[in-house]
Amino acid sequence: RPPGIVFVVGGAGKVVFDDLRVDPLYVDTEPPLLVAAFAESATSVRARFSEPIDPAGLLPEYFTIDGGIGRPSAVTLAADNPTAAVLTLSSPLVSLTTYRLEVSGVTDLNGNAIAPTAREFVFVDARPPAAGELIVTEFMADPSPPVGLPNTEYVELYNRSDTALELAGVGLGSGGAPRLLPDYLLLPGAYVMVTDEDDVGGFSPEVPAIGVPAFPALVNSGDEIELYTPLGEELFRLRYTDDWYRDPSRSDGGYSLELSRLTGPVDCGGLWAASRSATGGTPGAANSIAGLSLDTAPPQLLTAFFDGNSIVLRFDEQISEPSAPITVSPDLGILVVTLKNNATELVLALASPPQNGTVYELLLPASLSDCAGNAIGAEQLIRLGLPEPAAVGDLVINEILFNPAVRGVDFVELFNCSAKVIDLRGLQISNEQQLSGDIRRSVRSNYLLLPGEYIAIVEDDADVRGRYTVGPLLENALPTLPGDRGNVTLTGTEGTVLDAVDYSATWHSELLDNQRGVSLERIAPKGESQDANNWFSAASSAGYATPGLPNSQARTGAPASDAFFSLREKLVSPDSDGFQDFLQIDYATPGPGWTLRWKIYNEAGQIVRTFATTELLAGSGSLRWDGATDEGQRARSGIYVALLQLFNPGQAGERREKLVFAVAY
Repeated sequence: RPPGIVFVVGGAGKVVFDDLRVDPLYVDTEPPLLVAAFAESATSVRARFSEPIDPAGLLPEYFTIDGGIGRPSAVTLAADNPTAAVLTLSSPLVSLTTYRLEVSGVTDLNGNAIAPTAREFVFVDARPPAAGELIVTEFMADPSPPVGLPNTEYVELYNRSDTALELAGVGLGSGGAPRLLPDYLLLPGAYVMVTDEDDVGGFSPEVPAIGVPAFPALVNSGDEIELYTPLGEELFRLRYTDDWYRDPSRSDGGYSLELSRLTGPVDCGGLWAASRSATGGTPGAANSIAGLSLDTAPPQLLTAFFDGNSIVLRFDEQISEPSAPITVSPDLGILVVTLKNNATELVLALASPPQNGTVYELLLPASLSDCAGNAIGAEQLIRLGLPEPAAVGDLVINEILFNPAVRGVDFVELFNCSAKVIDLRGLQISNEQQLSGDIRRSVRSNYLLLPGEYIAIVEDDADVRGRYTVGPLLENALPTLPGDRGNVTLTGTEGTVLDAVDYSATWHSELLDNQRGVSLERIAPKGESQDANNWFSAASSAGYATPGLPNSQARTGAPASDAFFSLREKLVSPDSDGFQDFLQIDYATPGPGWTLRWKIYNEAGQIVRTFATTELLAGSGSLRWDGATDEGQRARSGIYVALLQLFNPGQAGERREKLVFAVAY
């Protein structure tokens, strides 16, 4: 019978095969193909083939990798896959490098040899980020009203390391519990936006983005943004304020804050500004302000003071750690230099405690800079000492601006006429004539006023600097100071009134056309505070005010003679240029009870000015004439005589004195 298969069914359901023959249905003559190659680590590469391969034919000489790697030291069949070979390398791969694997001689289980072939692969050495490698380069804290982006908050991350970073488990926080990032590979120099997982779809598909559940809310006016490792260690911290926008028109919503540079410190207000993108931000891409110089001004020292065995230096902005030494003379030994209070304070820990009655000189190096890199440019000498309580007569009110220019602010200047170092913190400035409103203000900041130094307490530092030539200023609230008359009282920390002035607009020069923006300056620091003759309008040549500087109208030196009356200068030039703008007559009486009437005559004997009221003289003091005639005109150039008539009820008759002087312009 013809060949075939005969099935014979026996008992109990058994099958008997008779005359069985099986011919080959398929013969494998195809060689294997190299499907893919990829790096498992820096020293291990896996090559995957299209079919199981003969492990006996996996010889190192059949495999070659370019880029200086060469042949592997060993090749084995993958334990988990008969179609894959694992290559062990003698030289490690370089991360983010493209390699080419060439294969030949490998056979399948039927002996079919692979044709020479090659595959490219990229080695990426990904690892968790370290501190300083993963940074925040942009964030949207106030998305409403939106400008062009979705109405949602986001944070942009940037990898500034030279390796790929694995973000899985990294915590993103804003003062509360951090939200964990999902598995994401961030390549060097790449950006990724992080937002709420429900809002990712609202952004363009071109924006690289990852979502987290319950994205941490960012406060519009200022907050912190933190990044943590999966183990909870801090990777990054940023403390921002709404001042960082630098543009009031963009700080009300819809614009992100962007970083201007990717190197160096990031937690620095001088490096951030509102996005200039037409859409309000650039999430997942280079920032619109990249490379711009936003802050070009060096830091300004606000105050320096001792705090126990430390010196605290407080600046107007964030500074960097000093790269050159700071010195103190007499030497106290600086042990440690620390940045505090968001890098606006430099604290110097000392080896030796400071001593009472000693003025120390602190020298800051010229290289000291803010966090944006702006150096002070020249060595800066600071004098400080241990403060002592102020007593009556130690501090005087030296200058008052109570009628500022339009949209200007008031100021009160203090002068330390003692030999003490006085800390102004806690002193109170009040207007005791005010019955309601801002009656009393305390000095909030530590400020050491050294002997012979001035300080102007101002309500707006920038305004005063923009209007006048200034010395040291201390920004602090002031009580309400009316423009016609009022009171300035300085009270010590123990409640003692240190000085008080009941000022009046009538104390100004009568020759002033406009008193707005003109301060009243004290003539003699040791003169009576309540004596109108001890105050005069600041000179026009000094800009009508000298906040923090010696007064333009100050008079020093002793009287010219031992008579009752004497002239400081015999030439008067009442033109408000700061040079002898008024006549000053000093007096000293031999006893109490002397009263005075006085007049000024020109060289023709005509009365130019009559001071009608009778004055009861103190033991010593001064008289003042600002050059105004009885008609309110400026006196002409020429020779003048001051006739002074003195009376004392305890003595018979009267006493007269004449003082000759000249008026010239």
